[in-house]
Amino acid sequence: MTDTTVDTINATRRIANKKGEARKLRAKGLIPAIAYGDMDESIAITVEPKEFLKIRRQHGSSHLYNLKIDNDEVRKVFIRKIDMNRVSLAVTHIDFWAAKADKPVTIKVDIKTEGTPVGINIGGVFRQLRKDVKLLG
Repeated sequence: MTDTTVDTINATRRIANKKGEARKLRAKGLIPAIAYGDMDESIAITVEPKEFLKIRRQHGSSHLYNLKIDNDEVRKVFIRKIDMNRVSLAVTHIDFWAAKADKPVTIKVDIKTEGTPVGINIGGVFRQLRKDVKLLG
């Protein structure tokens, strides 16, 4: 069963001047991000980590989200890339991608298995060779 609800991620605009600005935002506990794709220009934004991680855990990166910028502008986006700190595993940057509604897109979808294969019960071993697939649509 697939979930077709579109969750909203709240964001605020930021000025993308220098690398130091992004460090200051991270020090305040925010995640710097950028939204690009089906729009006139890319938009530098910030996202609350708790809200983002809660929604991300629920649906994954191949889900379509509403990105609400400054409580007025809403765009439909996919998560294109998430940068993480290798030591603390904290999210350091997010790329949101707005796809055009009239053009096909290619996205990577995670494969999640459910239940126990019959072969496991009779002594077999389950090996999942692919963790994700690319879909065009």
